[in-house]
Amino acid sequence: MPFVKGQSGNPAGRPRGSRNRKTLALEAALKAKAEEVAQAIIRHAMRGKPAAMRLCMEQIWPIHRDRPCPITLPPIKSAEDAQAATAEVLAAMYEGTIRTDEAEGLLAAVERQLKIAAGKSARAPAVAAR
Repeated sequence: MPFVKGQSGNPAGRPRGSRNRKTLALEAALKAKAEEVAQAIIRHAMRGKPAAMRLCMEQIWPIHRDRPCPITLPPIKSAEDAQAATAEVLAAMYEGTIRTDEAEGLLAAVERQLKIAAGKSARAPAVAAR
């Protein structure tokens, strides 16, 4: 039977959301020992083990994603504005005010805004046809 585009070769295949037996067994074993494992991690953290300390701190003080941006960028209407905004983002990243992933997102936004501004200025003004 030839392959038909858009049709599965095994329509009665693995159901959506089903999980591997090994994964389920591992999760069950870990769940049974969860309290013991947590206590061991805490003991290691108290002894100054960096990996255990990081695990504990991630639970105490999780990374907040999608937080409000702590810096203000100028409106982007020209290449000079984009350069100023880029300098502001990089300075904030170097100072530790924003994380590197936040800087990447802001720089991408600056680039998009510059493209939008360039597109608006490159368009010819509309002329009324008579």
